Amino acid sequence: MEIQINETLKLELVQSSHAQSLFDLASKNRNHISPWMPWIENMKSVEFIQQFIAGSVHRHAAKTEYAFVIFENGKMVGRI
Repeated sequence: MEIQINETLKLELVQSSHAQSLFDLASKNRNHISPWMPWIENMKSVEFIQQFIAGSVHRHAAKTEYAFVIFENGKMVGRI
């Protein structure tokens, strides 16, 4: 699922192809986001994110979660 917000912003339903980019983004911002996301200390490899994504896909199928990644000008900038 993809939602185009405007010319520069879009949301994509999280999927396995996002794993490396999400890992890199979280790693780069680890110190900044750790107060709100204490799980970040357990994130040691991309496999951690792959497991998160697998859980998100499962919860989406159960209609209990909609996890999206945020793209600005084609670059991943966050997750909601």
